[in-house]
Amino acid sequence: MRADDVLDQIDHALGGYSLSPDAMRWSPEPPPVPGTRLERTVVVTIDTTAITEQFEQLRRNLQAFGEAAQARFEEIGRAFEAMKQAGVCDDHGRRLPPRDRPAWQSRYGPAHQRRR
Repeated sequence: MRADDVLDQIDHALGGYSLSPDAMRWSPEPPPVPGTRLERTVVVTIDTTAITEQFEQLRRNLQAFGEAAQARFEEIGRAFEAMKQAGVCDDHGRRLPPRDRPAWQSRYGPAHQRRR
């Protein structure tokens, strides 16, 4: 949009006398009369080789990231399996109870006897 187009729209808005001389109302310009205005045609060309190269670089970077992440997840999985084998956690990662006392005994000692 050219500066003249903007000024023409402002003049058109200020020139509206539908309410009062100081009322500013905007309405679109009427369509141009054929033959009075020079119509322009814009042709856009896009170089797709640069875009293709950028997408290929992005694909390579994402592939390298995926391989690094997969290696890290496999390492975490091996560590988790080692923790399960050592008896530190169960299959869901929850801590296992200590094995140094019977299951009925709490970590605070045996249950107290109730008085009758």
